Amino acid sequence: MLANEKIYNNEDLKGMLKESEINGDEMQGNYFAIGDNGKAYQASYVNKYLPGGTFFFCIPASVKILGYVPA
Repeated sequence: MLANEKIYNNEDLKGMLKESEINGDEMQGNYFAIGDNGKAYQASYVNKYLPGGTFFFCIPASVKILGYVPA
């Protein structure tokens, strides 16, 4: 397992947000990106660079992000 990933439990998904729900200065911060492979990856959201803000994370290209959970 990589240093930026962890296996998540179903209870971790209770606070999951869609990417479209995360915007604005008050939502900036650290999150876990929930992948369809059963793993969560460290992610950061900043309200810069593009309209609506940008997420920064490093995941394998084959992983689909299901949503985000505040860290």
